[in-house]
Amino acid sequence: MKMSITLSQACDGLVRHKSAVGMSPHTIRNYRNSFTKLQAHFPDDPQFQAITRDQLVGFLAWLRDEYVSEPDGAARRGQIKLSPKSILNIHTDLSALWTWGVEEGFIPTNLIRAISPPSVQAPVVEPFTKEEIAALLTACDRNRTWKTRQLLASERPTADRDRAIILLLLYTGLRASELCNIQVGDINLTNNGIKVLGKGQKERLVVFGKRIAKELW
Repeated sequence: MKMSITLSQACDGLVRHKSAVGMSPHTIRNYRNSFTKLQAHFPDDPQFQAITRDQLVGFLAWLRDEYVSEPDGAARRGQIKLSPKSILNIHTDLSALWTWGVEEGFIPTNLIRAISPPSVQAPVVEPFTKEEIAALLTACDRNRTWKTRQLLASERPTADRDRAIILLLLYTGLRASELCNIQVGDINLTNNGIKVLGKGQKERLVVFGKRIAKELW
């Protein structure tokens, strides 16, 4: 095996490797987030090869039972515990780290493969009703009424854009991140299609109908 490295050096090495082979910025950000939690659990920065399976089981249990986070965003949600899906994602990132360590010759085996991943049940997604969709589209046109003058509501200068965004998401099933990355040149109003760059930097063509074409135009 190669000379010993610390946990933080291993995390940095994996991130550099994934960046070099062209992983998406979103994936790299997920690796960094997972490894930040891992290093928080191992503040003494132990030697990578000295970490045991029992310690990693303890880390995953700590994530499930004790770890809390404060998600970023405009709407404050306070401190929340990680969902089983989030812990599963971290388990996957750890497996990638230990796989890299084996391939690079820093450790003999992938300990994560000996730890069962947490089970995750897919959540039930409730679709919007016709009334809810109508309310969303109506809300594009005007702001809320003034606090001091309940009968007045200002027109929204972004109404056309926001209506196009909502309809495009509803009728095509695009991810929000995919929609945000669309460039004008990606849209073909002749054939009613959009070239989309999805997860893993994979391109695909998303088609839409005449109503969406009108809104986009």
